[in-house]
Amino acid sequence: MGAGPAAGFWPPNKHVLIVCFLNGGEFEQSTVKSLVRTHYNSIPMRLRFKFLSERDTSPSDIRILFTDHSKAYIGRQAEAYPGQPTMWLNMHPRLPTQDAARDKVQADVLHEFGHALGLVHEHKHPQCKAKWNYGQLMDRNRWDLDVVRRNYDDDTHSAINARWDRAYDPESIMHYAIARGDTQSGLREVPENIVLSNGDKETLARIYPSVAVVKQHSTMPKEPTKGHEKEKREKKIGPEKWKKPSQKSSIYGNDSAVVCGGYVKVSGNASVMIHGGGHVILSGNSNTVVYGDSTVWASGNAHVYVNGGGSARVSGNAAVEFTGTATGEVTGNGSIRWNV
Repeated sequence: MGAGPAAGFWPPNKHVLIVCFLNGGEFEQSTVKSLVRTHYNSIPMRLRFKFLSERDTSPSDIRILFTDHSKAYIGRQAEAYPGQPTMWLNMHPRLPTQDAARDKVQADVLHEFGHALGLVHEHKHPQCKAKWNYGQLMDRNRWDLDVVRRNYDDDTHSAINARWDRAYDPESIMHYAIARGDTQSGLREVPENIVLSNGDKETLARIYPSVAVVKQHSTMPKEPTKGHEKEKREKKIGPEKWKKPSQKSSIYGNDSAVVCGGYVKVSGNASVMIHGGGHVILSGNSNTVVYGDSTVWASGNAHVYVNGGGSARVSGNAAVEFTGTATGEVTGNGSIRWNV
């Protein structure tokens, strides 16, 4: 399994990659969002993709243009092209059947987002001993010789500088399909891969690990007196799910951190990953990813992605996304989505 040079990986303090669409309708955009959320945002890694709404003009890391071919810059190469497309996607409207188009679109989208995370072509792996039949590849792909060599040969800049620290993986989403006659070296055929392999997922989890842990502050409950017990009985309290647990963490400013559940307060431009779920309060422009069922209060321009279910209260322009079932209430321009 191969990945580009470490310098091209997104930095440790970045937990969310902001994606915007430069064109395309509801079908094209929703298809891409669904595929990325299902296949990439479910990997236990530090990075998550957040898609801007059509009217949101916030800065973005990845800008998608729907066109007649698919390609993408590798990792942080995209930073050199502010305001310009960094990923091009072909939705293959001319394929003969819907099933063929669906599989090809899925393969392309997952492949190009792999590039965006820093992965390179797996068929350039040193253990892939292919002697390519350039003539057939030119005819089948309708590419000239330079494009074929750039995409297949193992002596290109991306292949020479890649980190090949895992065994060759023909099931990788980054591996091109190999049809009969594509090589002159007897290499076995490789079908079009349409899902990430275990090697892809393990590589990304290793490139973007959850390494920093914020120590939580635990408070020991005091032994209640009879007076306190009476006060507790007489005091009206809200639903149990909105009570604050005893373990607390606060992340603010431009900090980035990983915490282990409990009661977590995030503000400013902080980016946080939370393992174990809990109660999460977000404000400002913060971005947070949570693993586990959670209760979320979000305001301002905060964004939180919850790998699980739960409940949310949202105000301002904040957005909360759950992979599981959720309930909540929204005021302002905020949004809550579930089963994403």
